[in-house]
Amino acid sequence: MTDRQSNNGPIIGILSPPDWCEPSVDEFRALSATPVRMQQAMVPLPGLEYDDLRNIANAQPQVEVAARLLGNAGACAIGMTGTPFVWAGLSTKADILARKASIAEAAGCEVVMAGTAICDALQALDAQRIAVATPYYTPKWRAQTEIALRAFGFDVAATASADILTAGTSITSIADHDATSDMDTVLRLLTSLRHQVPDSDALVVAGAGVRMLEATPRFEAELGCPVVSSDTALYFSLLSAANLSVQPGLLGSMEAALL
Repeated sequence: MTDRQSNNGPIIGILSPPDWCEPSVDEFRALSATPVRMQQAMVPLPGLEYDDLRNIANAQPQVEVAARLLGNAGACAIGMTGTPFVWAGLSTKADILARKASIAEAAGCEVVMAGTAICDALQALDAQRIAVATPYYTPKWRAQTEIALRAFGFDVAATASADILTAGTSITSIADHDATSDMDTVLRLLTSLRHQVPDSDALVVAGAGVRMLEATPRFEAELGCPVVSSDTALYFSLLSAANLSVQPGLLGSMEAALL
């Protein structure tokens, strides 16, 4: 087992879904103002069928195996990408937090997960009324996202995937995420939601396939409100969990909440 702290910096674990090239390792290393060592593990379920959320819910034993490996490697904190892995198939805050706690127990260290990190960031921003962009989510994924956010007490005023921007189209599989995750499409979707819910305290972008780190400050300036996404919220919670300082200018409104 590797020491959790050393002169070379703490070890930060990234736990990622299978069959997915995870950018969080490089992004988090660049985001942290404190030198860190990064270790990644992938959930050992090659060929996972993502469209059925039951498959993700049933992946918890394998998630815990991967978390244990990262803990054994000396991680002092672990961040799990893959937004629905913490809430798939669940409808209450207690059950969602219990799943997260079980994974942390397997790891032997603090674990933050994208699906609950969004809630952490919104709470830190004192945001209550929200509008939620789910660019590549199918109707079932979008509905489950609403359930999870409402379980944590948020007023979800509206949700929408990118298919609302194009008449006569519908999203039938999340495998199509590349077609709906470019920044122009995401900004158009957020703009539509901002007009629909002008009194929203924050806008949420759910889905780790949308990489918002570099776009967040610009989007917040254009939209006039905080923007919280799966990737940036995960980094926010992971920085907090590991007590790390952040490079300025990337996390937007969340950056002030870390100070």
